[in-house]
Amino acid sequence: MFHSFAYPDETGLDALHSRFWQAVMHFGVIDFPKPTDNLTLDAQNGMPNRFVRNMSAKDFALDNNMQSVSQTEASL
Repeated sequence: MFHSFAYPDETGLDALHSRFWQAVMHFGVIDFPKPTDNLTLDAQNGMPNRFVRNMSAKDFALDNNMQSVSQTEASL
């Protein structure tokens, strides 16, 4: 089952990966494993991953490609 994406800014690799896991329910509760930044370690701990595509990490900068909450609120 699909778990999450591993983005380049999380892994340090210039690639996008998808993480998978085997869902298990215990007494009506599903526990979601917490991934790490290490894809090899995740794979060894039962969370295999697959390469999706090459991708570089995106830089985020205030007023460049994101805005503050107060700016967003003022625009509403």
